Amino acid sequence: MTTMPSEESEAQRLKQKFGAGTAQTRVFDEWDEGGRQSLLSKIHLEDGEHPILGHWKESSNWLLTTTRRVIWTNPDKQSYELRNENIKKVGPSSGPEGWPWQDPSSPRDTLVFVNGNPDIKGHCGLYSPWLHFIDYSGTRYEAFLETGKILTRVRNSIWQLSGGWQRSLEDVQKPDIKSGGPTGSDAYRAGRLEFTFEKYPEKRKKTHLFSAFDSDVQRFLKSRVHLNVEEQPVLAFYEDASTWYLATSRGIVWLSSSGVHYIRYQEIDKMGWSDGPEGPRECEHKKVITGNGESFCKICRANSPWFFVVSSNGQRHEIAIEAGSASHIWDSFRLMCNLERIHPRTFE
Repeated sequence: MTTMPSEESEAQRLKQKFGAGTAQTRVFDEWDEGGRQSLLSKIHLEDGEHPILGHWKESSNWLLTTTRRVIWTNPDKQSYELRNENIKKVGPSSGPEGWPWQDPSSPRDTLVFVNGNPDIKGHCGLYSPWLHFIDYSGTRYEAFLETGKILTRVRNSIWQLSGGWQRSLEDVQKPDIKSGGPTGSDAYRAGRLEFTFEKYPEKRKKTHLFSAFDSDVQRFLKSRVHLNVEEQPVLAFYEDASTWYLATSRGIVWLSSSGVHYIRYQEIDKMGWSDGPEGPRECEHKKVITGNGESFCKICRANSPWFFVVSSNGQRHEIAIEAGSASHIWDSFRLMCNLERIHPRTFE
């Protein structure tokens, strides 16, 4: 019989997972007595409720997460409280309406002006101090914290408190309504891939569901790969006859300088943003960082036109994609890889 962890043990687990903080954001226990008292003076803890993370700039700008709630006050002195179970989504934000660092030409929650400089843009996950929440009624909330990687760590901690891991597992296991196909079938997988890809409201110029392309492009893409009887083409990127990829219910097909390639989702061991087959590339900002074994410019990474996949035998492949679509592709392909693990099948 499986027993649920106590609130105290869950709080300790999340504190250990969070690790070292910053001067403004850290595990509750790492604050000195004055800092802890300042945070606790803002709320009344319920019986059995345990504080986890604390953020403090001043009495009019702070945030506290507990085993039951997220409570915070923004610089405008507006205070908010969300129960963990009511948080449907949490993520980096490009800021509330009218925030001067917002880039009006970019989709929401993507790029912002770095340090307010309109000549330099970077992803809000690194260069915006705002975190956004969406509850199950669809209401959006903004919390003002600090810039840098610490924002992602706060987001991940809150996501776990709100049951994010459990929802992700349930989401990938739930029956498909859109396709009507049996669980695990190609129709089921195609429907799940379509649904995941379409969750992103941003307009894409050259990456669409396969059905959205005109008949000439559809015929061309189908002519480049032999699909199995039940295998379904789902989404594609098409720039011209020499730059394209096609994602099906079973794998990915793409063209490179060495010819047409095909990899099944069950064969993918690793994937992510890439600086291209010739990488690393140097951009105008001359700032290079390392992540996932790649060299990226912090500012330009979100706009990379390359994506890599590594097969289970260690072979690496570079796939040309539409610049700026890497996060959409990663989420979509990750879902398909997870479906292969949850609903394994044997190919002839």
